[in-house]
Amino acid sequence: MSSKYVGRFAPTPSGPLHFGSIVAALGSYCDAKHHGGQWLLRFDDLDKQRTNAGHASHILRTLEKYGLHWDMEPVYQTRRTQLYREWIEKLQESGASYPCGCTRKEIKERAKEIVNGHRYDNFCRDKSQIKQPRSYRVRLPAPCVTTINDSAKGKISEDLAKTSGDFIIYYSKDLPAYHLASVVDDQEMNITHVVRGDDLLRSSIRQAHLQEILSLNTTKYLHLPLAMSESGRKLSKQNHAEPVKTINAGETLIRALHFMGQDVTNIKDVMKVEEIVASAIKNWSRKPIGSSTLGAICRTTTHSTQNQDQ
Repeated sequence: MSSKYVGRFAPTPSGPLHFGSIVAALGSYCDAKHHGGQWLLRFDDLDKQRTNAGHASHILRTLEKYGLHWDMEPVYQTRRTQLYREWIEKLQESGASYPCGCTRKEIKERAKEIVNGHRYDNFCRDKSQIKQPRSYRVRLPAPCVTTINDSAKGKISEDLAKTSGDFIIYYSKDLPAYHLASVVDDQEMNITHVVRGDDLLRSSIRQAHLQEILSLNTTKYLHLPLAMSESGRKLSKQNHAEPVKTINAGETLIRALHFMGQDVTNIKDVMKVEEIVASAIKNWSRKPIGSSTLGAICRTTTHSTQNQDQ
């Protein structure tokens, strides 16, 4: 097994896996195995109000039923809090981060409206003292153009200073923000490739910037089409997406492959899940993932293997 490719799947154990989760898991698994790599599993379980061990166990069982087997023991973020604390201390000591006392309401009132949210105006950046820090933010240069090279879409750039402003990397409640925890974990797990949904594209750019200022290894990215509901909403646990079933795992795997533009000509729903996954790995291609025709609505009916047209 090649050590040059190490991929991962990092679900939040806040509920059962849904179709969008299977797309992300299967896509990351196939890309890793097609390139002779490892596939690791991490639970992003820092938000204790949304997660519990029961959901994590359910996800593990579901992945096994779908023929997706991880190569090392799963990693749990809640067991790595000291590690995150050490990294935020390094950022504070270097001056790359600073405390922020702004509430969400205050930020919203001052913010300039942008796509996908509000831009923070760096209000606390030059304050000499913050009596009650609510969070810690990364200090961005201006401009701060960060570029990632998506394996299917090519180079994608964003000027973070204009689009988001200094973003949060740690909370005062001794809780790391998603971006910091993710890049630290990827470094510690020796992750080389991150394959995940299009909804995390902007997160990838922010994390690439953190990798740069922390002198961490740069991961390669591949963003998969985003599964949507009939109403046009992203499939997610928060949106109460229907959990996948294990009794028809083969059919769901075929739907997921079809959704990602993969060739399923030789795959039949009567095949065992291990056979379907093996065929998917063998014939895996990144090329169709870059197509703008993908990422459409995930319908509740099963796609026929006889109709390959997108």
